[in-house]
Amino acid sequence: YSSAASDVYKRQPDARTVVFTLPNQLSAFPYSLTTGIVPKHVLEGKSMRSFRTLPFNTTQPIGAGPFRLTTLEVSGGAANEREEQIALDPFEKYHRGKPKLDRFVIHSFRREERLIKSFREHEVNAMVGLTDVPQRVGRDSGARIYNLPMTAAVMAFLRTNSELLKDVKVRQALVRATDTEAILKGLDYPTMPVKEPLLLGQLGYNASYQQAGYDLPVAGQLLDSAGWVLNEKGLRQKNGQTLQLVLIAQDNGEYANVAYGLQKQWRKVGVDLQVRLEATTDFQANLSSSSRGYDVLLYGISIGKDPDVYVYWDSKNADVRSESRLNFSEYRSSVADAALQAGRTRGDASLRAVKYQPFLQAWRDDAPAIGLYRPRFLYITHGPVYGLGEYPINNDVERFKNVHEWMIRTERRSQVE
Repeated sequence: YSSAASDVYKRQPDARTVVFTLPNQLSAFPYSLTTGIVPKHVLEGKSMRSFRTLPFNTTQPIGAGPFRLTTLEVSGGAANEREEQIALDPFEKYHRGKPKLDRFVIHSFRREERLIKSFREHEVNAMVGLTDVPQRVGRDSGARIYNLPMTAAVMAFLRTNSELLKDVKVRQALVRATDTEAILKGLDYPTMPVKEPLLLGQLGYNASYQQAGYDLPVAGQLLDSAGWVLNEKGLRQKNGQTLQLVLIAQDNGEYANVAYGLQKQWRKVGVDLQVRLEATTDFQANLSSSSRGYDVLLYGISIGKDPDVYVYWDSKNADVRSESRLNFSEYRSSVADAALQAGRTRGDASLRAVKYQPFLQAWRDDAPAIGLYRPRFLYITHGPVYGLGEYPINNDVERFKNVHEWMIRTERRSQVE
């Protein structure tokens, strides 16, 4: 707080109102309040490091949501085989009304094949955590596929500190060599393209600052002007070195399809793209390492409703000492930094949009990444879930925002007068 505690209490309207006094204005602050009010009598005096293992976060949660925990069952010995089942009963005093479902059971699996098998054998009614619809499930006429669009962006992040990508002309050439329409057509679900660091329809989005379009001749000219010439094998070389880049991505069907699509597209202009698909544990370790063993990172980032993308593009977040290190392109620009800071500290919407324009222009011209598409959250069920719609969500938990209205059975009744 920027003032004494007594002053804060004086401004508090009533016992049910919490007042936050920030040292500086932060336009995105309301969107940061995603954690509910927690019980002081349970957590007071506990260290933050112990929160994950406290009963409050394991077996004895306290809340006022639509369901309440009744049982927790763990099966399996080895860590990679262990499964959990969490049974939830409706909370009759939920402020939006008692949920229509009689019970909700969450079953967690360590292995994807076990999840799919359990779904096919009707041990579970729905499944999440997949990026693709399994073939046998897709052929099941009783299965319902929900594609919930995410307020997120899948991009090819070009590490600007990489020896081969330091030259902005090379990065601009890769933008020109990317056929995003072909990438979208290769996906097994409809979605929208991403053409700048903000999403279409978002505050501050400006079509004037979209990334350059697909143009192979221009891509070739940019590489020529950067000194990368084609050899007899059709690859670019400079001072005896081949323009060979390493792309890493998580090992799943969707990212593999996109990565190999980029590999074929960039090969047309003489770029040798080596694709390395990594298991989740190895992939996360690579992102958090100080060296970061990639030239190109294929990854999805959550953007949300507010246009505050400071953590992904500000220079401070490219530093190895940064707590987040979410600037995956290691992009540094004083112009972008100033615009990002100005945009996030303005309350007026029209003024914020103006303040973000220098950042959008710098991002387009410096080409630290290539926007590809908006990802989906895939939810597969046996039959329809009444009340669940394919509306945009900020994260996977938001699919439950109207779970109290969900139904899986309906009954037709006739009335005779």
